[in-house]
Amino acid sequence: MGLFEPRDAAGTLADILEREHRALMQGRFDLLQGLLPEKERALGALGQVRDRATLARLRSSFERNQALLQAAAQGIRTAREVIARTRRAPQGEALVTYDRNGRRTDMTVPGPRTERRA
Repeated sequence: MGLFEPRDAAGTLADILEREHRALMQGRFDLLQGLLPEKERALGALGQVRDRATLARLRSSFERNQALLQAAAQGIRTAREVIARTRRAPQGEALVTYDRNGRRTDMTVPGPRTERRA
C-alpha cells in the first residue's frame, strides 16, 4: 500500500495544486520547489484513482498552473531581453517601454556622469 489512499491522493494533489496556483499568482516562485516532493508523492498514488470527474478536475488544475508557469517563464525571458537591450543601448538613445496599461514611454539612456571639481 502506498502513502495515500486513492481518494486521499486526489484530495492531497488538489490541495497541492491550489497552493502552487496561489504561489504562482503571488509571484512566490521560491515556494514551488518545496511543493515538488509532495506533488510527486501524491502523483505516485494517483494511478489508482478511477473517477473521471476527479481526474478531469486535477487535469484542469495542472493545465492552469502549467499556463501560469509558461507565462512566468516568458516574462522572465522578456525582462532579461529588456535589461540586455538597456545595457547595450548607446548613450542618449531612446528606450521604448510600456506600462501595465500598455502606454508607451520613451526613456533616454543616460550617459556616464561626470563630476566637476573646482
